Amino acid sequence: MDKFRKIAEAVRTVIWLLVEDENPGNVGEELVRLGVDNTTDGFWIYFVETDAEWYSPKFRSVLGFENEFDFPNIPESWQRQIVPEYLPDTLKKFGLFLSDPDKNSYVEEVEYYKKDGSIVRLFCEGHIAKYKDGKPNIVLGTHTMVNTTI
Repeated sequence: MDKFRKIAEAVRTVIWLLVEDENPGNVGEELVRLGVDNTTDGFWIYFVETDAEWYSPKFRSVLGFENEFDFPNIPESWQRQIVPEYLPDTLKKFGLFLSDPDKNSYVEEVEYYKKDGSIVRLFCEGHIAKYKDGKPNIVLGTHTMVNTTI
């Protein structure tokens, strides 16, 4: 798991440059996407205040989807694909992560159904990238395949 954490740290640092208000545009989005897509199996951004999400094209492709039309940037997209027995615990762990100021990261290994019905196991990691009024505002996360499709 140390390998995953090192990758996630590098990805977070690069993505941070995209969402940091004080440094807009320092790194081109394509450059970031290229770096992230070559070191992870996708990444996601969660905007806590608005409950909005964004998923990288690589994450969509890992699950067998092509674009935002068949896998929209809404929580229900991944919630429909996660193997149902994982969903309650995943939501609980993520909620605890957001509410506990001592938690550094959200880490979990879960299974998702791909569009074709097969299953893929992913190591998921999220870190709070930005706070607003002392509360988490933006969470950046990565997905890394643990094994091949079952």
